[in-house]
Amino acid sequence: MPSTPKQQLRAILKAGNYRLAYKAATEIAPIDLLEAMQLTILAATQDRDHFEELAVHWIERLLAERKVSVHEIRWVASRFQDAWEEQPNDPETALAKFLKRAPLRL
Repeated sequence: MPSTPKQQLRAILKAGNYRLAYKAATEIAPIDLLEAMQLTILAATQDRDHFEELAVHWIERLLAERKVSVHEIRWVASRFQDAWEEQPNDPETALAKFLKRAPLRL
């Protein structure tokens, strides 16, 4: 069993349990963009009532924390739409790769 709250959150996210992940995230807030994206992707299928609010909030954080173009914002929104529509193209992996290369704001 993971020892720190952050490790526990990551294990829950990996297991794909939205409700437990959301509870863990609220207890250790703030969470990083990657964890927030994973939580949002889970919400697309497990908490559809809150998915759009989480996706918009994630994009707001992205704009505050990273240097991104309008084209990239549109691409990100499309990946969240893919998650909502349960497309088989793995939007979580695509967004994780995007985060690795999106430069931080200084």
